[in-house]
Amino acid sequence: MNGNQILQRALTLMGYTDQNGDIDSEAARSANRHGLAAVRQIYSELSYASGTAPSTITDMSMPLPLSRRLLDEVMPYGVAMLLAIAEGDTNTEAAFALIYNRKRGLLTTTEQRIDALPRNIA
Repeated sequence: MNGNQILQRALTLMGYTDQNGDIDSEAARSANRHGLAAVRQIYSELSYASGTAPSTITDMSMPLPLSRRLLDEVMPYGVAMLLAIAEGDTNTEAAFALIYNRKRGLLTTTEQRIDALPRNIA
């Protein structure tokens, strides 16, 4: 999956479509201004959360090297959240932030450290 596909899914989730289900032309113009930055930001965050360093995304047609599950189930919600922030749509941003953060928390791994207490300390 590439950045353009993620952006299209985010815009569809936000309801920025016309009566035929195609992305609305006004939404597309706004997405072109903010889309690459939003995709880069969320990709970078999910890469680090997955335990890998992100590669540089220079073009929206580049395949994004994340798990299929992160690409399908998490990333579009994060991109939608950032696009809503750019549009000043606080209600939509809050809804997508809640969904994104919950999904990200469930699907990304975090390093777990287990400390052992010393024994026989007098």
